[in-house]
Amino acid sequence: MKINHTLLFALLLLSATSVFANNYTITFPNFAYIPDSLNVNVGDVITWTGSFSFHPLESTSIPAGAVAFSSSTGTTYAYTITTPGTYRYHCAIHDFKGVLIASDPSAIKEAVSSARLTVYPNPANDQVSIGMDENMLGSNLSITDLTGREVLHSTVQVSNPQIDIRNLSPGVYFVTVENEKGRMTRKLVKE
Repeated sequence: MKINHTLLFALLLLSATSVFANNYTITFPNFAYIPDSLNVNVGDVITWTGSFSFHPLESTSIPAGAVAFSSSTGTTYAYTITTPGTYRYHCAIHDFKGVLIASDPSAIKEAVSSARLTVYPNPANDQVSIGMDENMLGSNLSITDLTGREVLHSTVQVSNPQIDIRNLSPGVYFVTVENEKGRMTRKLVKE
């Protein structure tokens, strides 16, 4: 059976975003959400655990474009964050409250948006060059696989480092350069 490599690559790339999502659990054993405030990212999954028949969950305000949530039965409810912004919720009977503050990890901070990050050649076999501005010197450089496992880590010492990737298995990787000003990520295909 012939496999359509383009379709397989697209499916792997689409699934990569959910690989990096975090899962958070919020409980409400009495009359309070624990924790009652969380900083989360788009793609993260929030699971409330408790008795919704005694403490019905209800969103009270959500960002534009997000879907409202509520549950009045069962003992677990999961919600995936889809939009950056503030999500407020409460127990519809006892009015104890909680808040989720969601960020978009794919958004590049303004301080870094004008910076350059290129990975070439791409696809590559043995070595890649990482092109970047000199203001990125001292940044952390990492390469991760699709599962989020870091396969290489170093500190940027020169503005266009050469990285040996001979020991990497063929596949899709992510090259990330990060410093106090922000983070930039580019895809790398190892043949």
